[in-house]
Amino acid sequence: MTDKRTVFVGVFQYKDKQYTLYYDFGIDYSDEAAEFMFVDGNYSCDCNRSLLLQKEYGDEAIPELACGDEIVLKEYHIEHLTKKEVQAKLRRAEK
Repeated sequence: MTDKRTVFVGVFQYKDKQYTLYYDFGIDYSDEAAEFMFVDGNYSCDCNRSLLLQKEYGDEAIPELACGDEIVLKEYHIEHLTKKEVQAKLRRAEK
């Protein structure tokens, strides 16, 4: 067992704006499962993506959307970070 957390880092586009999202799946979550969640799973739909982006950027940043595919995943990668490293990345992303 490791103390590294599986973090999905995605760049999403909605209309003319781009948003970077860091999603922490926790310890020992597989890369394939994290990728699946955002590419084909529950987080591939606008209804869930808009809620995740609102949580990260605030309710005014993006409207709550119904199911659809208006929020485009432009690029992504998986990182393996300690909890402290995740928190540092999130603080930098807020600035």
